[in-house]
Amino acid sequence: MSDQYSELIAEWNAIQEIVSKSVVYSDSFDSFSLPTPAQPMPPNSSSTTVLHTLPTQTGTSPTGSDSKPIVSLIAGADISFDTSDSSRGVAAIVVLQYPSFNQVYCKTRDFTLNIPYISGYLAFREKDVIVEMMRELQDEHPELYPQVLFIDGNGLLHPRRSGCACHVGVELDIPTIGVGKTFLAFPELHWNTAQYRDALVQKGDWVPLIDTTGFVCGASVKTAPNIKNPIFISVGHRFQLESAVQFVVDCCKFRQPEPIRAADHAGREFVRLHPLPH
Repeated sequence: MSDQYSELIAEWNAIQEIVSKSVVYSDSFDSFSLPTPAQPMPPNSSSTTVLHTLPTQTGTSPTGSDSKPIVSLIAGADISFDTSDSSRGVAAIVVLQYPSFNQVYCKTRDFTLNIPYISGYLAFREKDVIVEMMRELQDEHPELYPQVLFIDGNGLLHPRRSGCACHVGVELDIPTIGVGKTFLAFPELHWNTAQYRDALVQKGDWVPLIDTTGFVCGASVKTAPNIKNPIFISVGHRFQLESAVQFVVDCCKFRQPEPIRAADHAGREFVRLHPLPH
């Protein structure tokens, strides 16, 4: 299939190069601070055996270290699919209060998938509808526009360091975190199953995922005590990895962070309640 789209892929590669160079890898928050300081992480290196344990999070401090208000609204974006029609997608945007996780906004949208799934190019299949819905939210309910956006997909954990979370984050210029439920394998990434699963013992434990250049492109993270499989967290935009990991763990009651869980539920519920006619 990729041969059929070779010219388009060449164009996409050029776009992804621009996006990857536009990603801000540091915490860049204009109007808020994270609840607690992130635990320092060693500089990028070729080591793949470092295990980190996060400090206990409370998420209840009224202000950050620089006296700015802490984050108060977080959002999740997720795409669900209709198993009866592979061309039908449902996008969901959900906004939650933080740290209560009370839902204050939910919107779903049917859309047609005009581009087939090609590994490494998911953003071109899904990002436009997410960006459009986020801009509608900002126009229609600016008071509910989130300070942090969670994307069900990867950010820098990508062969060209340009996953869907990077595309959306850069285009909207919003602090964005990529949350992958499954691992996207690519040749440039060092990988060892024991390191991402067996080394993670308690909630908050994480192992950096390092590519062949020594770049730390993401983290394998244990987010719930009784769940064996981790999730895969990576920077989308305007976050450092340590802060992204810390914040995602703080937002997890179960395996996935609450904004992603809520958006996933909303999308699946829409598909269930609005079946396509036979």
